[in-house]
Amino acid sequence: MTEKRVFRSDTFVNRSFVAGIPFILMFGGLTHFAFAWLGKTNWAAPFVPVNESVWEHLKMSYWTTFLWFFFIFLRKLWVLDCLRR
Repeated sequence: MTEKRVFRSDTFVNRSFVAGIPFILMFGGLTHFAFAWLGKTNWAAPFVPVNESVWEHLKMSYWTTFLWFFFIFLRKLWVLDCLRR
C-alpha cells in the first residue's frame, strides 16, 4: 500500500525561497529608514542601518533574511508537529 505524502519538504523549501523574495525586499526597504523613525536610539543600531555604508546595507539584508528564515523554521516545526498528531 502506498502512503500519500502530505508534506514534501523539497516543495516547501522552494516555495519558501520564492515567497521570501518580496518579504525581504519590502521589509529590508522599511528597515533602511527605521533608525531615523526610532529616534536614533542605541538599541536599534545593531539591527538597522545607521548610515549609507556597505556594512550597514549588508546588516539590513542579513537581519531581514534571518527573520524570514526564522519564521520558515517555526512554520516547518509547526507543520511537522501537526502531522505527528
